[in-house]
Amino acid sequence: MTVFVKDLTSAQNVFDIVNAFGEISGLKLNISKCEGMWLGSLKENITTPLNINWSKTIKVLGIYFGYDQENKNILNFDKKNSQIKTNFKYLEVEEFVYYWKGTHY
Repeated sequence: MTVFVKDLTSAQNVFDIVNAFGEISGLKLNISKCEGMWLGSLKENITTPLNINWSKTIKVLGIYFGYDQENKNILNFDKKNSQIKTNFKYLEVEEFVYYWKGTHY
């Protein structure tokens, strides 16, 4: 779940609502996996409230967001480009093996 909030009071309200839902449903929020990132004029804030991990880069729906453009490019493009190349190499080998097996039957 990704949530953008205006202030810490709103963030605490989100945690309260999720915890109340958890009491009814039996589901529990894994607070150790929760992350926060300061935005806008608070981007240089170093406080770490709410017992969650605070970071300069955060991943939302598979895309990395943050203030360090070079780091975002590495995480979003360079790393994915390398994975795609590896997958294509695997596909080429698979097609060759399939073709080779097919010619011998």
